Amino acid sequence: MKKIIAVILSTIMLVMMLPISAFAASGSMSGPSSARAGETISVTFKVSGGNFSGYSGTLSYDSSVLTLVSASSNLGGSWAFSRNGNNIVAYDTTGNSSVSGSLFTVKFKVNSGVATGSAMKVGFNGTVSDGTDYAVSGNYSGTVAAPLSNDATLSNLVVGNATLSPAFNPNTTNYSCGTVTFDVAKLSVSATANASGAKVSVNGSNLSVGKNTVRIVVTAPSGAQKTYTITVTRQQDPNYKPSNNTNLSGITLSAGTLSPEYAVDVKEYVVYVPFETGKITIDGAAADPKAKGVVGVTDAELQEGDNKFEIKCTAEDDSEGVYVVHVVRMPEFKAGMPIITSIAAEETTVPDTETKQDEELKNQTVEGISPILVVVLAVICLFLGFAISFVIFKKKLSKTTEEKIEDYASDPNDLL
Repeated sequence: MKKIIAVILSTIMLVMMLPISAFAASGSMSGPSSARAGETISVTFKVSGGNFSGYSGTLSYDSSVLTLVSASSNLGGSWAFSRNGNNIVAYDTTGNSSVSGSLFTVKFKVNSGVATGSAMKVGFNGTVSDGTDYAVSGNYSGTVAAPLSNDATLSNLVVGNATLSPAFNPNTTNYSCGTVTFDVAKLSVSATANASGAKVSVNGSNLSVGKNTVRIVVTAPSGAQKTYTITVTRQQDPNYKPSNNTNLSGITLSAGTLSPEYAVDVKEYVVYVPFETGKITIDGAAADPKAKGVVGVTDAELQEGDNKFEIKCTAEDDSEGVYVVHVVRMPEFKAGMPIITSIAAEETTVPDTETKQDEELKNQTVEGISPILVVVLAVICLFLGFAISFVIFKKKLSKTTEEKIEDYASDPNDLL
């Protein structure tokens, strides 16, 4: 009897547990409450109430409102996941993993042209398994929101310290404030967007001396933009003295090399180019950023020989500085023409075989004449002098007494 009662109680308990297991698993889907036509939404399916090692099911949605873009698993790498059309199947490949929570995410694009307020509905019906299959389902619902405004106009534009011309109109984008005095360093601009959520930015309101352009950019909620401009000229400081700097910061050439190397205080240069260079462009940059400009030469024709060019720099005060560049175009080379080589190239060096004594002997030469030769010539001259004197003396000794008397009579000093 006791065994019978125990079996009955066990059966009752098993029957009571079956409904609990069948309804323990529950599914849900979540996504954004609204989206605009053309946007993409993500919808996630979740399961709670147990751990499962596989699931499968079918998606449902209104294809006139939504277009399925993709589906991806939210589980680990051991899970195999596949989608075929609207059917989804996933399972753990190791057989050791069981999960619950977020199972997968699907992405839909809201179709263009869908009316504002249309319902976006997605459903999933399927089963999850832990060895036993349990039915699960989930549903998502959202609303198609109104498209963002493309209105990028201003509802108001005011300049506090100048007069705007013409009068403001949302459809007029170009304005002028004429000329303002030097003490107006910044244009006071106030601009209001027409569309709620639109953004307004003001650029260039800080004024430089001379012409200025102030830009007011309006960005609509949709991203569309519209630009309004205000031109204004700020007068020069009445105490300002314009610069007279006519210097260049450098000279640029399309061919050749400047000689000497550029220096601010050097006003004349030369450039040598081969005969094959038939044109040249010479330009320069003003050293003073306030200078009014530099005028050079562009593709100037070159004649053989000297070609003189002027590079002019006009200072802020209209004074003008001139740099002169001589471009020398070499003559055309023809076969048989003499080639000028440098002296350095023609210099000879002392052969390695030359002795030290030979070098010392060369160093002893004076103006190309050897000292030994000078000594030899001196000895020869001295010898000739003695010889001539001896001949004369001998001749005098050979005179007769009678001749000596006659010579003495004619010249008493010539006794011999």
